[in-house]
Amino acid sequence: MLNILFVSSDPFPPQRVDVKVLFGEKINLYGHHIDWLLQSEEACDHSYKTSWANGTVWVGARKGGDSLLSSLRGHLSGLLNDLKLFGFARQRRYDLIIVKDKFLSAVLAVLACKIWGGAVAYWLSWPFPEEYLAKARLPDVNYPLLYRARGHTFWFLLYKIIMPGCD
Repeated sequence: MLNILFVSSDPFPPQRVDVKVLFGEKINLYGHHIDWLLQSEEACDHSYKTSWANGTVWVGARKGGDSLLSSLRGHLSGLLNDLKLFGFARQRRYDLIIVKDKFLSAVLAVLACKIWGGAVAYWLSWPFPEEYLAKARLPDVNYPLLYRARGHTFWFLLYKIIMPGCD
């Protein structure tokens, strides 16, 4: 039986079949336990803890809004919620930390597991660095410099730090 911490960019409650069914239902049938670090799908002012799929979910706050600043605040709020993985890694509460589609949080998970032991896996559901770099070249895209910077940063993190650091 594995004790797993799942950190994902999917909002809470998860709706994607790969997360909701595979990790929320099927893996539990084999006796594995999964806890979650997710961010609220709906706007909410405070983080909270709840139960879902036979595990505990630490749900990060999410501020509403569609602006670039709101988006940055949302990413920062999610990252602050994901910092809980340091305490979990230090306490060795989990046999495996799985990070899905969160580059900065994956770097934190790799660092935490290198310091305190434990295994980390990264699940990349889409080639995001390459997508951002491709979008930066489109003539009608808003913020091409932001896409270029994000693409290069995520490419570096994924291929030079995250993947070599994963178990």
